[in-house]
Amino acid sequence: MNNFEIGGGIVVQAVALDKLLKEIESAWKNSRSYHICTVNPEIVVRAEQNQIFKAAVMASDLRTIDGIGVVLAIMRRYHRKVKRLTGVTIMAAALDLARRLGREVMIVGAEGLSRERAESRMRALGIKVCPGVSPRVNEAGEADGNLANMLPKNGVVLVALGTPKQELWIRRTIANNGPPNLYIGIGGAVDYYSGITPSPPAIVCAFGLEWLYRLIQHPRTRIPRLINFLPGFLWREIVKGQ
Repeated sequence: MNNFEIGGGIVVQAVALDKLLKEIESAWKNSRSYHICTVNPEIVVRAEQNQIFKAAVMASDLRTIDGIGVVLAIMRRYHRKVKRLTGVTIMAAALDLARRLGREVMIVGAEGLSRERAESRMRALGIKVCPGVSPRVNEAGEADGNLANMLPKNGVVLVALGTPKQELWIRRTIANNGPPNLYIGIGGAVDYYSGITPSPPAIVCAFGLEWLYRLIQHPRTRIPRLINFLPGFLWREIVKGQ
């Protein structure tokens, strides 16, 4: 596993999927929570702007290289070529591992229809499903109810609350003695898995252009988000290499 520091002191790791799956199995065996944060440029910029969020990101057990912007930043700083390990890929592998080992899976967040369709697909594949919820979560990561008793134990919790809420909620849950689980901040991956949002073509994923695909599909919601973080990230990390 190789560590790379990028903007604002965020450290990401390049890790092979098979090694990650062994880490997950070890955490389950020892009843230990394991938090995976899939890092993209938005997470990097938000962490620079919000020290509480940065602490939540850095407290995760693994910060994978998700966005193509992070790949380019590492190439610019370290002159190293690295591979992405995206939330979609990790989610698919974790679900397959849960199926094989009989672990329960729960979705926290996502729209109701998307979550229900994702759960139906999981059940059809033989995955044990703990009914999910879409709680109201504030900017501090506090949910409107105590979910601890609803969560599985030594299972998988897919957290689709969006950035920064999902990482803050995960850290708060673990800190408050929530049950040991694999917690993954997956953003909109549930929508792809459920079929609510069409998955990007393979050629788009191969070039790391999922963000552009989503931008074309949802310009009203995506453009303001991109304007807030992408230009500054690209200028500092890619153009200036700082």
